[in-house]
Order: sequence, then C-alpha cells, then structure tokens
Amino acid sequence: MTESMKPTIIIVLDTRRKKKNETYPIKIRIGYQRMQRYYPTGIDTTKEGFEKIMSATPKKTYLEKRIILDNQMRSVRDAVDQLNNFSFSRLDHFLGQSPKTVNDIFPVFHDVINEKKSLDKVRTAELYELTIKALKKYHPKIGFYDVTPGYLKNLESQMIKDGYSKTTIGMHFRNLRAIYNRAIALKIVRDSSEYPLKKHSYIIPQSRNVKKALTKEEVLNGSSNNGEEQIRKPQVECYMAKLMMRCQKQ
Repeated sequence: MTESMKPTIIIVLDTRRKKKNETYPIKIRIGYQRMQRYYPTGIDTTKEGFEKIMSATPKKTYLEKRIILDNQMRSVRDAVDQLNNFSFSRLDHFLGQSPKTVNDIFPVFHDVINEKKSLDKVRTAELYELTIKALKKYHPKIGFYDVTPGYLKNLESQMIKDGYSKTTIGMHFRNLRAIYNRAIALKIVRDSSEYPLKKHSYIIPQSRNVKKALTKEEVLNGSSNNGEEQIRKPQVECYMAKLMMRCQKQ
C-alpha cells in the first residue's frame, strides 16, 4: 500500500455527544476514501483534559492515559500496515482476531504491566506479574467470561488449601478485578451484565490485619519468628513484594 493510499489515523475527542458526567469519549478516527470510522479507546475526558493528555509533555496526572492511547494507536497502525488492501471490514476482522480478545485475559495483564513499568511503577508491575504466575498455576488459559463467581470461589478454596493467605488472595483478586474493568472499558468484554465481582455475587477476601514482624533471614528461610510453622511460598512472595515496595520508597 503506497503512502498516498494509506488511511489517516488520529486520536480525537468525540464531541458529538456529551456524557452525563460532562465528559466526551476519546476515539481513534480512521479516514479512508472520504469515509470515517471511530474506534473506542475506553477513555473519557473533558476538552481541557484532552488538551493536557495530548500535549507534548503531559504531566503525571495525564501521562498514564497518554501511554494507553499511544499503545492503542500503535496496535491500530500495525494492523493497517499488515493489510495489503485496506478496507474497514478487513481492519475490523483483523482487530477482532488480535491477541486482546475476550478469550484470553493475559494480554491485558501484560499491557498493564508494560504501562506501569513505563511510568516507573516497577513495584506495582511486579505485583501484577505475581498475579499472572498465581493464576496460571491453576489455569494456564483463562478467558474473561470464564471468570465467574463460581470460578473465583473455587480458585479461592484451592489457593487456601495450597497455603495462600487471605491477604495474598485479596491482592491477586483485586489485580484481576482491575484487569476485568480495563477489558470492559476497552470494549473487549462487551457484555458486562454478568460482571463476576459484584458485591452480591462474590466478595474479595479481606485480611484480618494481624501483623507479625519477620526478619529478613526468616523470610529467606521460609520460617516464622518462633519456628513453629513454615511460611509457605505464596506468603513469602507477597511479603517480598511488600518489602520491595518499602525499599523503593526510601
């Protein structure tokens, strides 16, 4: 496809209809042969907010949204470049077959991890990586519609049997909830009526907030203060992640 025949791809604020919260959706607009198509990004903002997001050097408040938009633009451009004869129907089909589908939750996890690392939130990214590791231990392949209240309850029971604490399970499930919400925002999950994490469907476990000091040696050796019981691997991983968080703040 020659440069003159390529479609134009830009990020725009779709001001045709204002939402109840006084914001507008940000969309990717593709123009080709006097036709235009708008693709949702899952991000809403005000006119002023859009200018700040799209500025040459967006401030930290707006930087994360800018990174998300840039990643989506890159995905669309890559898809267009791979189409020898462009058409909107071919692009829709190509994007529908892309790795980010409703049948696999992990590409969305990796997007979030990359975004956190690009924002220098390394400790947060590492917690999401621990969640991937924990989920894949039980189910190597998971789709978004596989995540039901029954799935979460069964997974929680399995993890408790394997020695995961409620604190660790809660951390992993909150990360999973964030990924699910991202998929809804990006229209990967189009039917959110069966959202599995509603309060009346499934409640993420909370810790009893019982604090017990551990020395560095005890964590590395996998034993508790009094030596009466072994700290299992999932708990050690969670503690190490929290320890790393404290160290990086110093």
